[in-house]
Amino acid sequence: MKWIIFSMLVLVVAGVVYIGFIQANEESIEELEQVEEEVETQVEDDEGIQDEPSSTPIEGFEEYIGHGMVFPDETEPENDELSAFIRNYHSEYNRLVGHDNINQLNWSRTRDVNNNILNEIKNIKESVQTDRMKHDLRRIKAGIYAKREIRETDVVRDLHRLFHDLDIHYNNYSESTFGATLYGGTGRGVERINEKLLSVSDEIEEYLY
Repeated sequence: MKWIIFSMLVLVVAGVVYIGFIQANEESIEELEQVEEEVETQVEDDEGIQDEPSSTPIEGFEEYIGHGMVFPDETEPENDELSAFIRNYHSEYNRLVGHDNINQLNWSRTRDVNNNILNEIKNIKESVQTDRMKHDLRRIKAGIYAKREIRETDVVRDLHRLFHDLDIHYNNYSESTFGATLYGGTGRGVERINEKLLSVSDEIEEYLY
């Protein structure tokens, strides 16, 4: 009789333990399913997130410098201020890079000249009427900031060529050109200069608009 009662007690205890285990296991499964649902929801939310676009797309910079654009063949009206600006800074750049000075460039003097150019562009840009001339002035401005970023004599040489060609085309000098400007017809130099400007567009865009 005692063994029967003992056996019954063992069965009861085992049943209680088993029921407790099943309940605990069910709770764990429910918690796991809840976690899985939360993870799936988070994944769906993450998939809907898109990267913020850059503040100034590269197309904006290309348009700023006239890269790949077709312009009407227009003549810039006579403008004494613009004429003097081009002539004076062509002379300044002749002094900076001429007579082999490009190989021992005075960076401090170049910086001062470029700062003066930037200030003068602010004053004359509103009076410029043709698209080609407007974009060449922008290319000069972009070139000055490119020079600050990469500090290469090639950039200074390009600025000289821009002023040289503008002086020839706008002030009607009878000299050969480098094909560097949009105004007066484009040449191979335009593409080469634009490619260099595009290579540092991310670094200089913020200063241009």
